[in-house]
Amino acid sequence: MNFSQLESFITVVRLRSFSSAAKKLHFSQSTITSHINELEKELEQQLLFRNTRGLHLTEMGLHFYRFAVATVARRDALLAESRKGKGQRKVLRIVTSSIPGRFFLPAKLAKYQQTHPDVFFKIIPSDSRSITDNMTEHQAHIGFCGAERQDKNFLYRPVCTDHLVVLTPNTSFFQQLDRSLSFPQHLLLSLPMIARAPTSGTRIAFEQYLSRQGIRQRPNIISEMADASAILNAVCAGMGIAVLSAYEVRRAEALEEVLCFPLDGQAQRSLYIVKGKEDMLLRFESDFYHFIVDPPDQLPDDGSFLQH
Repeated sequence: MNFSQLESFITVVRLRSFSSAAKKLHFSQSTITSHINELEKELEQQLLFRNTRGLHLTEMGLHFYRFAVATVARRDALLAESRKGKGQRKVLRIVTSSIPGRFFLPAKLAKYQQTHPDVFFKIIPSDSRSITDNMTEHQAHIGFCGAERQDKNFLYRPVCTDHLVVLTPNTSFFQQLDRSLSFPQHLLLSLPMIARAPTSGTRIAFEQYLSRQGIRQRPNIISEMADASAILNAVCAGMGIAVLSAYEVRRAEALEEVLCFPLDGQAQRSLYIVKGKEDMLLRFESDFYHFIVDPPDQLPDDGSFLQH
């Protein structure tokens, strides 16, 4: 396969039309058809199919589309790197879960861009459990997450710490509790709880906390929500309690919309930067990686790829 074939396939998928793809790429329609046929022959898989509603991807087609987009983007990044100083913008793709994406990355990106104004950041949202899947599909080569997976193909480096807190409605019942003390365990397990989605780093960290504490009884989870803001609103409305990152609740606590309590025992977790162990980063990707894990005055200046 070659880049012309990949670009033909990507354009057909995006425009849902062979003829429109041919016009956009200035190819004949027969050339576009030939490119798709050659890809399917090499892969020994059907990538596209038609029905009365138009052109669609097969399951293999979807996987290959993600690969093709990432591969072409990788080529463009390499060309931008090689043409440094010639007006080409370098695109740094980062996949991140919600907590590092909202509370850790913004300040780091702002500081990094002060000395690297030619870098454009493409931030791809995900959840902690799916970060490495996104990276395996080549959507990005650097990731950030709030939970470490046991995957020998990826390197996790802690970049900061976070801790979990119990969030409650600001009612007289909870106002009577001492907020300098840990939230009572019997209430943690018995009161209605709104939880983050099972794939979120916060939920994974909470499950790990329960395991470390030797707590086998399951909390009384009455709802799961992917969005922390929705959980905050539900707690404010009196729907139940929640366990969230301390980062997420600071503003609501300051406004006295909710009350926050510490958890008993060790409820800290790390936020991580992630890369493939065998993944060779481009120079500007390597620079950013070192900017995060090392002091800024120790950024590598030899252009070497990361190997660790």
